[in-house]
Amino acid sequence: MRAAEIASMIKPRYLAGFTGHRKVENPDVIRQSLASEFARLKTTIETRGGVLELYTSAAYGADLIACEEAGKLGIPIHLVLPKPVVLMKGGSEVDKHAGFAADFWKDGTFLESEWDRAHRLIENAARGGQGGTLRLTPGTQTEPECYYDAGLHMLDPIDVLIAVWNEQPAEGLGGTEHMVSLARKRWLPLVIISAQDGKTKDEHLDRLADPDDLSRRIFD
Repeated sequence: MRAAEIASMIKPRYLAGFTGHRKVENPDVIRQSLASEFARLKTTIETRGGVLELYTSAAYGADLIACEEAGKLGIPIHLVLPKPVVLMKGGSEVDKHAGFAADFWKDGTFLESEWDRAHRLIENAARGGQGGTLRLTPGTQTEPECYYDAGLHMLDPIDVLIAVWNEQPAEGLGGTEHMVSLARKRWLPLVIISAQDGKTKDEHLDRLADPDDLSRRIFD
């Protein structure tokens, strides 16, 4: 195969990171906004010769909605977990009181349906479904540091951050406001979706997959 033919088959991959709240007041509105934004970013990047992929965790709430909407568009999903999925001794059943599954308890009740959704995404990523991958955050796996570590690990390679945010201070280390603040300090392209009404606003989005960007010209 000629070098020109090989080059024509290679497309740059652009990673969209995601951060959002566990508590989602208007899930249908947020789902609709995320579907629209993923479609818009996918079209923009494909028009510029690239491929869009998603890099996120799989906490209940906004994370799961983002993964499901990206999956509907065939976007590869790369999951990064702050804690491992722990199995019960002597079997394949998940220990719901340990590891990542333990984060799906709320007010003394295990969120079974949300965990089932997350577990399906995790298993699919582990199999490489739709070109996805699964990884565990390096570093500590204890709260609250593991959430901050997972957020930093997500931010490092991404090209754009999508945030479902109520524009309030973070409630804990590694919260949505922390990730948005860090993205702004890095001058990352940013899409903010209002957690209240789903309205969106962009920051520096013109830089995403810019054919005149130095790194893109080097790639080409």
